[in-house]
Amino acid sequence: TTSDASSGSPSATAAGYSSGDTLLRGFSATHLSGAGCPVFGDVPLLPVVGPLPADPAAATVAFGHEDEQVAPGSYRVQLGNGVSVALVAGTRTGLAQITFPRSPQARLLVKASGSLAGAEWARVRHLSPREVSVAVDSGAFCRSNSGYRVHVLLRFDRPVAARGTWGGRTTDDGRAA
Repeated sequence: TTSDASSGSPSATAAGYSSGDTLLRGFSATHLSGAGCPVFGDVPLLPVVGPLPADPAAATVAFGHEDEQVAPGSYRVQLGNGVSVALVAGTRTGLAQITFPRSPQARLLVKASGSLAGAEWARVRHLSPREVSVAVDSGAFCRSNSGYRVHVLLRFDRPVAARGTWGGRTTDDGRAA
């Protein structure tokens, strides 16, 4: 999902992406185009480099359409912060490869409750130094009473050096942000 560069707010489209967007708020696990209302966009992941943004939930990263490669079921982009992202999708699964430039402050913001239609409940668990699981209850498809649970498993090629939360939440082991 992206942000509308002119307003700094989430993309004006219900799907969270428009060809006029130049800011990214995260790569999300679920998408649906054409619904006419904000839907899906669950568990946005935003790769950032440098200091933690003042408001991680609202953080964005610049990108340009000249740096995108798009084909059915796949997407690649070089972000303005030097991060390279490659995504592939299947019917009920997807893979992301995120490659950071050499930096001591490479960060992946997991916006667990950042679904386009909102989230009723979200849980982030650190299963091991290299695995993080995310579960989210989202839904309200076009403001209906429907709901669903999304599960995302993140696997890293090296141990996570540090973790934390924002917005007054606690980690799975009870630590405050």
